[in-house]
Amino acid sequence: MGRSAISLVALALMLGYHTSEPSETTMERAFAARLTQDIARALDLASEIGGTQAVVRIRETGMDRFVIRSFTKLGCDRSTAAAGHVCRFAVDIDTATGGTRHTLTGRFFPTANGLAFAHNT
Repeated sequence: MGRSAISLVALALMLGYHTSEPSETTMERAFAARLTQDIARALDLASEIGGTQAVVRIRETGMDRFVIRSFTKLGCDRSTAAAGHVCRFAVDIDTATGGTRHTLTGRFFPTANGLAFAHNT
């Protein structure tokens, strides 16, 4: 295969990665990563306001942990405002205070580290 053919295949793969609709599995991973980032930011804020003891209390009570019990992709459309897709999904999450079920809409978009999620679309 010639060098130009390999370049075209590589380009097609890259474009396909950026334009194909995300799978349910990659959406769930991106959503979980975003929750983890949000919790880390909340812990940083708690530390600034209440010091190390505040963070210790949060961790002792389990308020920094969650478990995604189910995640169901409901549908996606290509975003017209930014890169990626705007998708609806249903998610069941268990936390220290109990379980909750939400149907959410957010934008899933490619980054250098994989798919990312933004709730504000």
